[in-house]
Amino acid sequence: MVDFVKSIVSDLRNKYGVDENFYPKILMDVDFPNGFEGEIREIVNTLQRNNFQVTSENVFHIMELKRKLLIKYSETTEGKNAVQKYRGILLEKVKPTGIVAPIEFILVNGLIAVLLYVLARFAGSFADESGRIVARKLLENDKERSRELKITIHEYRFLKNEGLTIIQEGDTITYLQKLKKKHPNS
Repeated sequence: MVDFVKSIVSDLRNKYGVDENFYPKILMDVDFPNGFEGEIREIVNTLQRNNFQVTSENVFHIMELKRKLLIKYSETTEGKNAVQKYRGILLEKVKPTGIVAPIEFILVNGLIAVLLYVLARFAGSFADESGRIVARKLLENDKERSRELKITIHEYRFLKNEGLTIIQEGDTITYLQKLKKKHPNS
């Protein structure tokens, strides 16, 4: 897998111009324990877990969405308020130790996991009300979903609500709809 991740890193640099400074206000080689390659490895694992093709194009789409969400959660009043609520949940309910990555990044990673979970199980559009209803139903079982995502139920509930808001807003979902799923026989 190491060589595979290195080839995706190379593609991201050469085809898409992605580097350690791709995310706003984050230097991946400084802010993440495993640097740029570690971030790519995490995205690869997330794509695999949700049965999406692992390609440099799909990794790039996830990174684009993360960048858009990082801007939202670090530069808008609404986003900053959400980050403060999330920070409160982490400090009160999770009591994390040894966190290195910025809180906005942790929040965005959780949102990506929730959004991909929904998208992987629902092939339709979120543009209409029936699509949003399906998304809400997919996320209903808080206990089971939090276990699958390996986060606390408190984190999951917060991320679920944020994710549903993102789905309702619609503009961010276009990044996820570009992702290519694995073929059933692969």
